[in-house]
Amino acid sequence: MAIVGKQTERLNIPHEEGQYIEVVRLSWRQMELAKEVQMEALSKQLKKMQGGGDIFKQVGSAGEQQKADPKLQYDRGVILEASIKAWSYDVPVNKDNIDLLDEKTAAWLFNAIMDMNLWQQDEQEVKKG
Repeated sequence: MAIVGKQTERLNIPHEEGQYIEVVRLSWRQMELAKEVQMEALSKQLKKMQGGGDIFKQVGSAGEQQKADPKLQYDRGVILEASIKAWSYDVPVNKDNIDLLDEKTAAWLFNAIMDMNLWQQDEQEVKKG
């Protein structure tokens, strides 16, 4: 569906028996915001590192990592906050509680959401274009 944000998808948490999180697909605008936030964070890190090391080497390394895994271009917090709509936990879904997710669950969920949202051109479309 081209219009997103209303229909939820329930994802069963593989490492927590009986627990689930309901998410929505993200709009292009939400994806762009997550990319902008990640770029700002990277920029701040680079400014802190300007005093030491080869900054061009560090920037090049970050770029190579993002090419290898496009998910690294997006801020995890923004993605999780925009996508999570409900869950089976006994606390409400809000920014503070999303921030309390353990690393394993946050990483798994981020990857699942990104798999749902990153557009992949198939080989046929690439050959036509």
